[in-house]
Amino acid sequence: METPKNPSERLSETWLIAVRDRLSDIEEVAKKADPAYQPIVFGRLLEVVIQDARVTRQPAKTEPPASGGAPSPTVTPDAGNGRFAQFLRDYGISLETLANVIDLDSGVVLTRNLGTTKAEKTRRIAALLALVNARKSGAFIVGREELVRVCEENAAYDIANFARHMKGVEFNGAVVFTPEGDGYKVSRPGEAFIADVIKGAMSAAGAP
Repeated sequence: METPKNPSERLSETWLIAVRDRLSDIEEVAKKADPAYQPIVFGRLLEVVIQDARVTRQPAKTEPPASGGAPSPTVTPDAGNGRFAQFLRDYGISLETLANVIDLDSGVVLTRNLGTTKAEKTRRIAALLALVNARKSGAFIVGREELVRVCEENAAYDIANFARHMKGVEFNGAVVFTPEGDGYKVSRPGEAFIADVIKGAMSAAGAP
C-alpha cells in the first residue's frame, strides 16, 4: 500500500508539473531569438516560469477577519510605482494581461507580435522596456544598451538604422520617444503607444 504523500510533497509535484507543461512554450519563444542568444533567453524564461509556478502554487496567506466575515489575503498584486499604476488604470490594462506580453521582473519579451520589420520590432520592444522601468522607478525610459541587447535577443537589431528607427516616432500625432541621456524617454502622450502595443499583442494572441 502506497504511503500517502504529505501536503508539501504534493505541492512540490504540482509546481513541477506546471513548469513541465510550459516547457514547449518556452522553447518556442526562445527560437525567435538570434541563435547565439537562444540558450540565454531559454534560461531566463525558465527561471521566470519556475519562480511563477512556485509562487502561484503556494497556499494563500490569510489574516483572520477583525470582526467576522471571510478572511482577506495579506498580499495584493504589486502595481509598482504610482505613475505605472496610473498607466494601468488609464488604459484599462491588468497585471495579468502584461504577464502574457512581457515579464516585468526580468524584462524578457514574451509576445510574438512585435511587427514584421526591424523598425517596428525595435519601437515596440522600447515601449515594453520603458513600461518595465516605469514599474521599477516611475520613469518611462529605456537605456540604449538595454534596448540594443533585447533587440538582439529578438532578432530586431539593425546597427545601421537603429538611431533612425527610434527618431521621430509618432502615435496619434504625438512624439513617442525623445532622447534622454544614453537612452530614450516616452512622452506622456506617447504612453498611448505603449498601451496600443500591449493591446495589439493580446489581440493577436486571441485574448478578449
